[in-house]
Amino acid sequence: AAAMAASVFPDWDVLPGLLFGYEAVQFHRGATHSPAGVVIQCLVMTPVGLALWRWLRGKLPGMALAPPPPRGLLLGTLLAGMGLHALTDALNPWGIAPLWPLSRDGMGWNLVHEGDGAFLGAAALCAAVALVGGARMTAVTLAGVLGAAVWWKAERRSEAVAMAERELAGRDVAVYPSPAPDCPWTALSRTDEGLRAACVAPARAELRIVREIRPAESPLVEASKAHASVVDFLDKREFPFAELEPAPDGGTVVLWRDLRESLLEDLDDPRFGLEVRFDREGKLRSVAHRWMLKVAF
Repeated sequence: AAAMAASVFPDWDVLPGLLFGYEAVQFHRGATHSPAGVVIQCLVMTPVGLALWRWLRGKLPGMALAPPPPRGLLLGTLLAGMGLHALTDALNPWGIAPLWPLSRDGMGWNLVHEGDGAFLGAAALCAAVALVGGARMTAVTLAGVLGAAVWWKAERRSEAVAMAERELAGRDVAVYPSPAPDCPWTALSRTDEGLRAACVAPARAELRIVREIRPAESPLVEASKAHASVVDFLDKREFPFAELEPAPDGGTVVLWRDLRESLLEDLDDPRFGLEVRFDREGKLRSVAHRWMLKVAF
């Protein structure tokens, strides 16, 4: 139970972004997911957890709760659960900030997307071993299965990159893991005409275009680039594009989006991204962040 609680705890860092907007979004996957942050959080959680355990044991004698575990055992359990959260997040394209507090720059291995079936199967196998085996058996199984999964994913990604670079014309080409079983990799490219996204399945030697976008062009689009949040948005994304929407007050909304993130949407989903609102006279009125509030598996 302690390991499971620790394994989801680092994602409390989405709250600042939900409460305070785009600038606070950058807090996600920063300090709380770094090695130093994991250690700090677990050091705080250990005495709190022991105190809670003792309090529940005194308040609920009928449950016959066991005595609290040794401090070192609980700390090690929390570190294992939270450390695996940070490690698996480091395997996907968004990555973590491993050098915090020295650097906030993110790093990721770009191998696994959230909801990846093969990786979830590997995790389930490790969990089953943990239920019947000791710590040593669990650690050996975890290292072996995780190592094999990472190697297999790296090989498949190399094949997907080769296909994309061979068949997609564009100045920039990048390949990312996809959550869809029938589309294991997504290839993005930038051309003179716009942006393109393709589904790549190396096992079937298949590459098919799934989206082509011509970014909106307007003086308001150019004007929006003067805002610091837009500068940061464009700096942190490889394939940004702009869309224009009418505002209820008769003005215009420039919605800055990311091609890779937009592929997670269904056609009837609200559009998300960085919203820059202009009034009828073309004056910038506000900048807000639209979250994608759904579980994207």
